[in-house]
Amino acid sequence: QVYRARAESVHKACNCITEFIPQAEDWARACDEHLARTGTTLGPLHGIPCSLKDHFAVTGTISSMGSAVLRRKSEAAGGSKRDCAVFVGLRRLGAVPFVKTNMTQLGSTWGSGGPAFGDTLNPWDTRRTPGGSSCGEAALVAGCGSPFGIGSDVGGSV
Repeated sequence: QVYRARAESVHKACNCITEFIPQAEDWARACDEHLARTGTTLGPLHGIPCSLKDHFAVTGTISSMGSAVLRRKSEAAGGSKRDCAVFVGLRRLGAVPFVKTNMTQLGSTWGSGGPAFGDTLNPWDTRRTPGGSSCGEAALVAGCGSPFGIGSDVGGSV
């Protein structure tokens, strides 16, 4: 809840979030309950919140690739139908992905943001952008809205 509140604050200034993952609070609660019940963690990332770039599929969430057309299609379909390997791996390590972040359209520009969710701004100077396709991850992590985030890189943005 603390990171969600901070993420909401960063998002208001920077437009870096595409959506919060609804199950995240349940996953975090399950981590707490497991630790209290067994005295053991679920893995090395036990209970640590994290963020994911928009294009990583999580069941029931939108995966737009920064495209307005793909956003509409994903929303109409009720979101992704399965989880990507990155998400599955994070959950197996005990992490709690709680939010998805903005990206450039199809990850193919040096700008920040795109037609699906708008432009993302730099949290340290909102007259600038974080640049690159993982712009939402850059802004959210730099603004202390997530302890760590998963982006992707083909051109040097991460």
